[in-house]
Amino acid sequence: TAHAQDLQSILQEHQAELAKPSRTKVGPALEALTASGLPSVPVFLESLRDKQVWVADDGTFYIVRKKTVLDVATAEPVPGVELASLDQIKPNGGVRKVISEALVQFQLSDPDIVRRRDTLDAISRNLDPSQMEPLARSIEDEPDPALKRRKERLMNYLAASHPSPTTSPSTGGPCSHRSSQPRRRSRRRCPTTPTSPASWRSDRTSAANRPTP
Repeated sequence: TAHAQDLQSILQEHQAELAKPSRTKVGPALEALTASGLPSVPVFLESLRDKQVWVADDGTFYIVRKKTVLDVATAEPVPGVELASLDQIKPNGGVRKVISEALVQFQLSDPDIVRRRDTLDAISRNLDPSQMEPLARSIEDEPDPALKRRKERLMNYLAASHPSPTTSPSTGGPCSHRSSQPRRRSRRRCPTTPTSPASWRSDRTSAANRPTP
């Protein structure tokens, strides 16, 4: 299929980076894959992270599950390709972490609300500032009102906790007095700083509005 050819072509362009991936070199390959817009990319990345991608001597990539060789784009069995003729790609922990970070942008917009919610839960636990960009991109098109509120609230918390030089109070960032004025003895909390996601479970809001992380 066209998608299979397109995906395989991208993989071939970055064959060396993917066949023996390292955290310092795999970045361009991941960027090319995520920028392609191909629907098969998330499945491929999940398979690569889970050590289910194998490569043939000619450089062709396959997915292998339960000893069955599958096409990288369609996940359909590929006849005539023996598992013994392939080499397994074994990304280390650092590479798997980078792949997981790249997957977040797909998971936050997954058609399955359970996957979107699970991904948001993971971000709420880890509070990784590298997830701010994909989280922000996912908010506008989030179809579920309650989940959209959770995304907005988490985005505000991350922005306040990890301000950039351009962050302002109007965008959910820290109060301006924190960067331009000396610290005062008052312990008054900045009104624009949201509470920690860990405390959201105890918010005394209605069940319909409670943004449980």
